[in-house]
Amino acid sequence: NNQGIFDDFRFLQRYALATVYYSTGGTEWNNSTDWLTSANECDWYTSSPAATICDGGNNVVELDLSNNNLRGTMPIEIAMLADSLEVIRMSGNRL
Repeated sequence: NNQGIFDDFRFLQRYALATVYYSTGGTEWNNSTDWLTSANECDWYTSSPAATICDGGNNVVELDLSNNNLRGTMPIEIAMLADSLEVIRMSGNRL
């Protein structure tokens, strides 16, 4: 139960992104601004030059964390974003 703060999709989206953070050493990233905070996940740090990483429905469509000192493995939970995620960029990391 997410206490009505987010709809179920947003709750699962935040969960999937949180697993990326933890499985790739988020505390050691070069930049993790707003990750795991109450900020909208569309505003969490990204390496993307795009104006937004989300579509009009707040669905993450791009995950770009290139050259950000990610280490480890991408979690299986990233598949939870399969219906919306169109682009994943993770170059320049140790994954």
